[in-house]
Amino acid sequence: MNITPLFPSFLASEEPDVDNNIITKYCNSLIGDSVTIDPSVDELFELTEWMVSRANRLRELQGLHDYLKVNLNECWVNTLSNQLSYINHPHAHADNWISFVYYVSANKDSGNIIFMSPHQNIELTIPRSYVSNGNLHNSPRWTVTPFNGLAIAFPSWLTHYVEHNRSSEPRISIAYNFTLS
Repeated sequence: MNITPLFPSFLASEEPDVDNNIITKYCNSLIGDSVTIDPSVDELFELTEWMVSRANRLRELQGLHDYLKVNLNECWVNTLSNQLSYINHPHAHADNWISFVYYVSANKDSGNIIFMSPHQNIELTIPRSYVSNGNLHNSPRWTVTPFNGLAIAFPSWLTHYVEHNRSSEPRISIAYNFTLS
């Protein structure tokens, strides 16, 4: 039987070759849980250039026109302590094309990022209790466990949320949103 995935999405991941110690020091100098930043500061120059190059590569892989310009729209640092009262509700990044997250500091208990299938009705026909091995054809959610130096990219319309940080250390990440014009 031939199976064609319909309306697929993607999750890209890579570990960029950047100096995470410099980035960590910069992020630790910021005050606040979610701080909008200038991605062109010296400490983030390498990482930002890497993000722009990967966004351009994703444009190519998606088969989009070469004349479309990739624009860095927003950039911010999230610092999530182990405050159990903090909830990151499911959300998407409206009016953007591709979103990236770079994990500056994360350990196994600092909270996974969960992606929700745009096909939410799958849980009505295939309850989780029926699934022995999760895959692209039966999973209503996809989980990524962050670690230091991991970068992920996904379509900005893809709904996602972050679990509570249950570790004793803050989880620090930098988010980048790109548009096309």
